[in-house]
Parts: sequence; C-alpha cells; structure tokens
Amino acid sequence: MGTGKPLIGPRPIVRPIVVGRLFIVLVVIVVALVIAVAIGGMYIRQYQHLHVDVDSAKSNYSIEVGDVYELTLVLRLTNDGSVDLYVPPTTFDLYVDGVKAGPGEAAEVTVPAGSMAWTTAVVAISAAHAPLAYIALVDPGEDKITLVGEAHVEVGPFTLDYPFEESFMMNV
Repeated sequence: MGTGKPLIGPRPIVRPIVVGRLFIVLVVIVVALVIAVAIGGMYIRQYQHLHVDVDSAKSNYSIEVGDVYELTLVLRLTNDGSVDLYVPPTTFDLYVDGVKAGPGEAAEVTVPAGSMAWTTAVVAISAAHAPLAYIALVDPGEDKITLVGEAHVEVGPFTLDYPFEESFMMNV
C-alpha cells in the first residue's frame, strides 16, 4: 500500500481500426445525406412545371346566401414535367380586383406527369368582413381573381413551403 512507488500499468491503446471504421461510417452517412438532398432538390424543381387556372365550365360562381357570397372554384392543374406531383391541401388568400376577400382552401390532388388534374377550392366572401370585394363580385362584369398562398409539400421528414400566386379573369 504505501510503498511510494507510482503504479504504472498498461496504457490504453487507441486502436486505429476502430477509428477507421467510425470514419468510414461517418463518410457513408454524409454521402447518403448529400444524395438525399440532391434528389429532394430535383423533385422540388419539378414543381416549376405546375400551372394552375380555373376551369370555368365546372366552377360555380354565383351562390349567394344572405350577405355571404360563396365561390366554388374548380382549379385545373397542369403538369408539364416528367414526374407525378402531389399537391397537398392548400390554403390561400383570395383577392377580388386587388381587394382581399378572404381565406380559401383547396383539396389535395396528385397531378400525373404530362397531364392534368382538378381540385375544388371554396371561398366564402362576407359583406361584413370584405365589403369592397363583396360589392365587386355582386356587380355585373369581369373581375380579376387572385389566389395567393403556399402549398406545403412533404419530402421525407421535411415540409417545404411552395409559394404561389395565380390570377385570372372571371365573369360573375
């Protein structure tokens, strides 16, 4: 016990093989993440090929209940790209002749590559909350309708916000 000599024992040896394996695992993980990000980026770029307009033959513009004017818009989505695109439920603000009329929501849809798909968007415009927009819709003639919002696209564990703004003329 009290001999006064320092205890010298075997020193722990850091094995280069273990460090080498950890390095290889780390490199594989980084490469996999880079590949996943690149593939996700290519998929997201496909959304540049997505176009939206209103299918006036299928839309119902003129449902008036009391002081609320309900627009049921059938949106035609065209995909000029080479990959099917999923468009999740989308929220937007609707503007009538530049005046904010209220929020709207469109149902989810998958748009096949090189094809079209349809979804329905319903917006209730109240005379009490958006009087100028309400008056613009009730008056006869063409109105400029603008949808401004974001589609929230899920790619793996990530949700990406895809902003959009679409305008069209509508005769109510």
